[in-house]
Amino acid sequence: MPSGKESSTRPRHIAIVGGGISGIACSWKLRKHGYLVDIYESDSKLGGHANSVAFKGKGRVVDVDTGFIALDEATYPQFNDFLKELGIRTIPTDMSFGVSVSDGDFEWSSSSIWSFLGELSYLFTFWFWRLVFEILWFSLFAHEILYEEPTIVREDEDTSLLTSCENEIDAIEKDLKSLDQFQTIGDYLKEKKYSDEFINYFLIPMVASPWCIDTNEFKETFPARPLIRFMMDHRLLDTVTRTLRWRSFQNGSKTYVDAFLSSLPAHHQVHLKTPVQKAVRLKQGVMLTFGDGSSRIYDHVALAVHARQALDILGNGATDLERRILSSFQTSRNTCYLHSDTSFLPKRPSARAAWNCFLGRTDEAIDGTPPHEQGSKISITFDMNKLQGIPFPGDPNSVGRVLVSMNPTRIPKTLQSIQVYHHPLISSESILMSGYIHRINGVSGISFAGAWMGFGFHEDGFASGAHVACMLVDGREKAGYLDLVASRSDSQRRKFGPGESLLRAVLVLARRSFLLLRGEGLGSKGFI
Repeated sequence: MPSGKESSTRPRHIAIVGGGISGIACSWKLRKHGYLVDIYESDSKLGGHANSVAFKGKGRVVDVDTGFIALDEATYPQFNDFLKELGIRTIPTDMSFGVSVSDGDFEWSSSSIWSFLGELSYLFTFWFWRLVFEILWFSLFAHEILYEEPTIVREDEDTSLLTSCENEIDAIEKDLKSLDQFQTIGDYLKEKKYSDEFINYFLIPMVASPWCIDTNEFKETFPARPLIRFMMDHRLLDTVTRTLRWRSFQNGSKTYVDAFLSSLPAHHQVHLKTPVQKAVRLKQGVMLTFGDGSSRIYDHVALAVHARQALDILGNGATDLERRILSSFQTSRNTCYLHSDTSFLPKRPSARAAWNCFLGRTDEAIDGTPPHEQGSKISITFDMNKLQGIPFPGDPNSVGRVLVSMNPTRIPKTLQSIQVYHHPLISSESILMSGYIHRINGVSGISFAGAWMGFGFHEDGFASGAHVACMLVDGREKAGYLDLVASRSDSQRRKFGPGESLLRAVLVLARRSFLLLRGEGLGSKGFI
């Protein structure tokens, strides 16, 4: 244990609180630098959302992911490098998406054209063709918002805001009030006059599903510009013209956690079932107090937990700036059920996808079209046979149907396990505050890491943990600051291939022709 006075010859003693992807990344990046590292995890295992649960069926057992399920090679660069160093292979996965509204009254899937159409009668309805037009238009033109709205000024770009205020908290409050914050995705879609069908049955369910946020809440709180930027970075705007190439773990994401544990050097120790109650800054370091009442002093502590948990651990010792910034990051509680109850899939077999989003039931319908005012409750069923390459019933080595349902309205009949996860709630305030985290990160012996610093994905978690390690090794100034919601999309124009450029031109011509036929000006924000 470190003494009161730090010796120049002894290795620094680092504590990592939290054994999820951020804590794992921090330890991984420190492994070759001689630090003495203790990883504290309150659970009985490491991994956090990388939680593979045993599924038993037909005399066999398979590890099934119930939290972190899929990754993309292009947008998970640091995490993929980590997997390669560990020697962990991934497999191509099916990332098809579908929506079921009002207990199956309207269903669609992205698996194929016919699975999207569903019923031939839709070909003779105006609302369906408008929906198709708007899907194409949003995919090819939504990115233009990135060049229409001003970008938030960051401290490295213009320090006048900070230096003109009495303190940093005043600067933050002034920033929040003066920037008019972000236009929400709901307000943006209304302003652009997208139809209810496009908003309620296509876009919002698709983008709310990764965070499992109720659709009405998502429309009212999620900022439009960062969302579209996120969709552009993750190629979600390209789904009309290209197939997403995502990957998963055939034997569960626990394979990388197990490989990490096997590769731990002797000077890195893992302490499971060891909750940290308090972190107190002292002259000689940071003292951690544990659930059993014992304590230990470290040279530096990395709080690789949710922002609210970090605040609880800091308690009264948190600075006003830490309290103001960290309190801006909220989470939602989501319950996942591992089961084999196929009644949790869409009614129409062709509408069944890898991701199946269910929207709340309503009895209201207009002219045979899907109802316009559905409930906001959202639940998702992940088809793990498709996502993880688990053999279907009838195939060799099958364990049967394997499904994971998040926040369902009822309990599955063939239940095998229940897991609870917390996901970040993205808002204008959290987006803004992500650019201020560097003001408190690595200060006075304590650093912060977590996927909540970005959009809540595994790559965000890994990048934040790796950055803490970089600050410890190279120093805060040399490491720079990390803003996980920033993107090069603001400064780089989206590039289109010949086919996409032709389709854009056709859409513009079709829209102009229809507006002229209706006697509307070409400057109208409406579509058709």
